[in-house]
Amino acid sequence: MDFLKKNKMVTGGVILAVVLLLGVLFFSGNTNTPTLSSSADPSEPSVSRDLLVTLSNLHTLRLDGSIFSNPAFISLTDYGVIIPPQPVGRRNPFLSLTAPTPVPPAPAASTPASTKTKTPTKTPTTTH
Repeated sequence: MDFLKKNKMVTGGVILAVVLLLGVLFFSGNTNTPTLSSSADPSEPSVSRDLLVTLSNLHTLRLDGSIFSNPAFISLTDYGVIIPPQPVGRRNPFLSLTAPTPVPPAPAASTPASTKTKTPTKTPTTTH
């Protein structure tokens, strides 16, 4: 015990070296396993093939619509909640609050040809 008190720096260095060595060994792990592995094995059925088989099985299903006229179905109650309309936020939420908000141009109003006004012609003015 007296040795530990006198040689605090040496004891701390040895403990730090042991902790670092254990950390390196722990985090290095087994290097025999590849970091990136592929599961494409030709002997195993592929996921896409299974998906296509399931999809073709779904196409063969026929549903009977008579359940909708069943009294048990008709007696069901809808407990849905109507969501009230909420105020809409800003058009661009990432735009700075200090920056002026751009005003979108007004849509061009189309008027029928019969209600268009003629452009006034300029009358000559005389100066005295």
